[in-house]
Amino acid sequence: MPAGGFSPEFPLGGIVSAAAPSGSSSSEVEEAEKRYEEAMAEDASGEDVQAFLKHFEEMEAEDIKEFAENNQEANLQNLTAPASEEDLQAWPDGAWGVAWWSNSLDNKQREAMQNHLPLIVGNVQGVPSDVSHEANINAHDHLRDSDEHAEYRDNIVDIERAVGEQDNAGDRYLLSLDVGTPGEDRQPLAEISVGDPDRAAEVTYNVPGMNSGTHSMDGEVDHAQTIYDNTGDQAVIAWMGYDPPTMDETISFDEGSVLLDNRADEGGYRLAYALDSRHESRASEHSDGDSDVDIKVLAHSYGTNMTAHALTRTEHDVHSVVFMGSSGIPRDVAEDASDLNVEVVNGQPRVFATEANADWLAGVGRGDLPWWLGGGDFDPYGAMDRIDPTHEDFGAYVFTSDIHDPLFGESEHPDLESVTDHSRDMAEEGEYGYLDDGTLSLDTITQILRGENQLVDYESVPGYSIENYE
Repeated sequence: MPAGGFSPEFPLGGIVSAAAPSGSSSSEVEEAEKRYEEAMAEDASGEDVQAFLKHFEEMEAEDIKEFAENNQEANLQNLTAPASEEDLQAWPDGAWGVAWWSNSLDNKQREAMQNHLPLIVGNVQGVPSDVSHEANINAHDHLRDSDEHAEYRDNIVDIERAVGEQDNAGDRYLLSLDVGTPGEDRQPLAEISVGDPDRAAEVTYNVPGMNSGTHSMDGEVDHAQTIYDNTGDQAVIAWMGYDPPTMDETISFDEGSVLLDNRADEGGYRLAYALDSRHESRASEHSDGDSDVDIKVLAHSYGTNMTAHALTRTEHDVHSVVFMGSSGIPRDVAEDASDLNVEVVNGQPRVFATEANADWLAGVGRGDLPWWLGGGDFDPYGAMDRIDPTHEDFGAYVFTSDIHDPLFGESEHPDLESVTDHSRDMAEEGEYGYLDDGTLSLDTITQILRGENQLVDYESVPGYSIENYE
């Protein structure tokens, strides 16, 4: 069970000591430093990362401590993440991480790694959730007190706040903490799970869109908490594992604009890596290699674009995916739902989508301006070709987020509310986002994530009668 708070002092005495050894007395430490340099290079490969991590198997606990003292940047910068199809094949996956941590390292080595190299341990896929959590808590304390990431100290503090709020049901786990590689200037990234993803039979990744970030990580975890509270025994991961576009970047026509696919492409490799590693780490626990977990994705806004990129790169199908207020799926990524690596039932993939009538901003992301902004197409880059996943051509199960009958204006769900905006939650009274309590959208999403799909009143169903759906 993870600790609920953060220690007031960074416990890694060797790392914060003012006087580090001027040189290494151990050939194993020298070899580790050589492999670390290779793993941190701009052109580092998955083999370089694996070789660096595996070398700790040859080191004594004292050597690991000495390496950390000589290389304090190892707790200030992360190892590189996969950024191509080739990387996804070569990077140490969840099964590799399980074997490395549980079988290849002895108790003294594991303790030394956790105590002296927490940022490394906490971000290796396949390391147990409670171990990742404790390591990332330790690493976080050091990052918070360092000037290395002073520009993003508020983000780091908000990650602490999001993990520390333990009043609700479900333990919280800081699964990853990514402050970037040397020279990389972006916000810190993080994953926080409500519930233990190592034990839950169902794990849902909640993926945000434009303007999201660790500057509001407590809000991201609030969304995960809402889903956790409504779905029962699932673990729900607030996946802030990519750097989404912002409105400022979009209106200034920056390369990070929501109208471009750059951030979706970059984040898609990261999410694909996380999803496959979760599957593989769970499958490694069984002799037949079968995973005992249903992995689901709930994505919003630009996060649907990024998720589509990820789900064309995974080796393993996810159980299901739900898109809310999509800014559009690039046709060169997925022309329809069948292009996504999602489990198929009765000939159709479990892909679900919704968009509220009041959500005009989602349409702008697809190049469709509302009438009060002049109407017509909006494509300043001349390269946008995105499909609305609620369009019948995409082939998703489409459900409504509006309670009123479009023809007669009568309420079909008198105890629920319509979504009134593009957001996932709204602070104003009488306004509602897709994940606000009391909305038809959250009620329906909860049914889907629970596997109660047959209870949903769909607007459109691809290919067959919904009564046959399981």
